[in-house]
Amino acid sequence: MSGQIVSGSDAIWKDPRAIALLLAATLTIMANATISPALPGIEAEFVGSPNAALLTRFLVPAPSLSVLICAPVAGWLADRYGRRWMLLLGVVLFAVSGAAGLILPDLPSIMISRLLLGVAVAMIMTAQTALIGDYFVGDARRNMMGLQTSSRNFGGLLFITSAVAGWH
Repeated sequence: MSGQIVSGSDAIWKDPRAIALLLAATLTIMANATISPALPGIEAEFVGSPNAALLTRFLVPAPSLSVLICAPVAGWLADRYGRRWMLLLGVVLFAVSGAAGLILPDLPSIMISRLLLGVAVAMIMTAQTALIGDYFVGDARRNMMGLQTSSRNFGGLLFITSAVAGWH
């Protein structure tokens, strides 16, 4: 199916690109969802650090701030240089910056990784949505847009539940 535009809604589930794009959509909610249960532990770990309570609370909205600032630029870059590479680069940056908190030594470094996570989310969400427009037409596109929203919501439910269960 590579390079083909999908027009029938029944063909969505047979197209590996559709599955990949829907899985990418689940990542966008993970950036904020999974850190929330860890906040008390993070604050306790860095209790002696300057502004620990304040910085800890900013770890949740930090990616959203980056998305707000970077999504328009990511969209422009995706249009100019290619959406697939933007999506792949965003997923790699997401994995690296999302896991960085495991090894970073202080809250300012973790904050920077969270801001970079938001850059990754901006790259993923803009490229993923644009690729749906590139690959699908008609009913298939409408279905993919609905499935994109469902995937984000399902990802939120799955990742928040997993994060809470992992911390108890």
